Amino acid sequence: MMKEIFNQPLKLKLIEALLPKIFGASDETLFNDFLNRIEWIHINRGSCLIRQGDPGDCLYIVISGRLRATVKSDDGSEKPVGDIRRGESVGEMSLLTGEERSASIYAVRDSELIRLSKDDFENVIDLYPRALKQITRTIIYRLKNATACRQTTASETNIALVPLSPAVPLTEFASRLSFSLKAHGPVLHLNSAIVDSFFNTPGISQADEQNQDNLKLEAWLDEQEAKNSCNIYEADLSPTAWSRRCVRLADEILLVGCAGENPEPGETEQSLLSPDRDITSAGRTLVLLTKDEKKLHPGTRSWMDARRIDHHQHVRLNSDADFMRLVRILTGKSVGLVLGGGGARGFAHIGVIRALNEAGVPIDIIGGTSMGAVVASHYAMGMTIEEMTRVQKDLYEKDRPFKDYTIPVISLYGSKRLESAMKRLYGSAHIEDLWLRFFCVSTNLTQAETVIHRSGLLWKAVRTSLSLPGVLPPVTEKGNLLVDGCVLNNLPGDIMKNLYGGTVIVVNVNPKEDAGIDSSIEEFPSPWKILWHNLFPRKKKSKLPNIFTVLTRANMLGSIRQAKDAARTADYYLEPPISRYGIMEFEAIEEIVDVGYQYAGEKIDEWKRGGLFNKLQGSG
Repeated sequence: MMKEIFNQPLKLKLIEALLPKIFGASDETLFNDFLNRIEWIHINRGSCLIRQGDPGDCLYIVISGRLRATVKSDDGSEKPVGDIRRGESVGEMSLLTGEERSASIYAVRDSELIRLSKDDFENVIDLYPRALKQITRTIIYRLKNATACRQTTASETNIALVPLSPAVPLTEFASRLSFSLKAHGPVLHLNSAIVDSFFNTPGISQADEQNQDNLKLEAWLDEQEAKNSCNIYEADLSPTAWSRRCVRLADEILLVGCAGENPEPGETEQSLLSPDRDITSAGRTLVLLTKDEKKLHPGTRSWMDARRIDHHQHVRLNSDADFMRLVRILTGKSVGLVLGGGGARGFAHIGVIRALNEAGVPIDIIGGTSMGAVVASHYAMGMTIEEMTRVQKDLYEKDRPFKDYTIPVISLYGSKRLESAMKRLYGSAHIEDLWLRFFCVSTNLTQAETVIHRSGLLWKAVRTSLSLPGVLPPVTEKGNLLVDGCVLNNLPGDIMKNLYGGTVIVVNVNPKEDAGIDSSIEEFPSPWKILWHNLFPRKKKSKLPNIFTVLTRANMLGSIRQAKDAARTADYYLEPPISRYGIMEFEAIEEIVDVGYQYAGEKIDEWKRGGLFNKLQGSG
């Protein structure tokens, strides 16, 4: 914080306008007395102004910017309870009661405040008793409306757009983003030209802190923020004063680049966001623009490694769906789909996705385990339902990965066929290059923990998630052995919720009871009889469990119990009736896909009849 001398006429006018709101009707005597007592305070975004439990030693009035009040929960975390905006005061209750501060106060924006000490506050009350009446009204109003106070929500957002090169069509992108955001509330798109035009004053948008127009501009921007659920601040192509203001005001910064260009930071980005000049603590999302095409663009990791970002998103400029997806993610209304493992039964996921698509349910983020990871990765690549079905059918009919027999020292099958097929399918694509945010999980046998794969070679991540212990060889990584994610977390809906929030749909294809296994058997025949029966079947195929089935079922027992928790915590839970199909019944792919489709369609109809579909419709 820093103290500043009052020497600007505009500041005096602002205080004169705000004083009656805080202390009631004001006259020249009160105004001059007040000016002689106050301090001018500047607080940077993210800084703490007041700590809960501190003694009440002063009153603050917000001249520009925004503060946020938080209170400690029982678990020690801080919960937002409301915002303090331009013209509002904070701290008067503890001054009157003598109690400790009831909340902590943080700066959400760079803010200008005036401070009145406890002694001066009491002197003002003694000299001007009518001021106490107005302050008491303010306190009563706040207590009366405590449950309805403006909460911190994802919809009250300032989004700054920073171009990563002059080639970025930033104004076009901003207009498309603004149009898509309007589905969630009033939106204002501002750039330096729009601001100059509004004030009819060329260059006012470039006013810095020393300029006499600065407070007027800040006050106007505060008013716009109060009117809209979202303000989009489009930075200039160069590091101007307006560009710096955009970054300082932002809750979220979108770093907008063009896929295929040089990923190294340019002049504007370096000036505003390099580590030694960083002027904001706002979240950062890398947005890479492409034309409306299906081809994945490699090299996303180079962009991510060159700068500090929290998330990234690929957007096709001609795709309305991509813009709506970005908006849902930015506003905390994303829809995440989580697909569990279950061998060939995982083909039901393809049918579920088809039903969700036909019902208009958006899928913004997708993840899964084992076979769920396979289907999720295909969808994140942009495959259609038909392509996913064909690819899986070709894999198990032509490549036949589970015919790759080996000496069963580490596993029943080798991995050469599977890895060769996956490398051909995925190529050199990385998880970061996918159209959708994607993750899959594996289990670290060495460390006994779940591993979340959100970056790196796609084929290797999916291959790792498929490494069922005893069936396929583990994958080695940094001295650790990684196996199928089903061992610890076959339905990672909790991971989806913790990473991305929003609405989570979980699909379980690992039934509690396995109807594909003949449970009427009282005694197993000898292995030779089983082999002879399989080679020369005289009647319908036996449902005797083979070693693959036993290993798979044993590995998933823990996850079967975990499914109860997943069903309870997910927003939507689906469990297609596919227990009659065997884990290795890959030849039944079309049937299993159709079962998933029919079941999901019926569940969606149930959601609609019961009013449970509204949340998904609102997300769209």
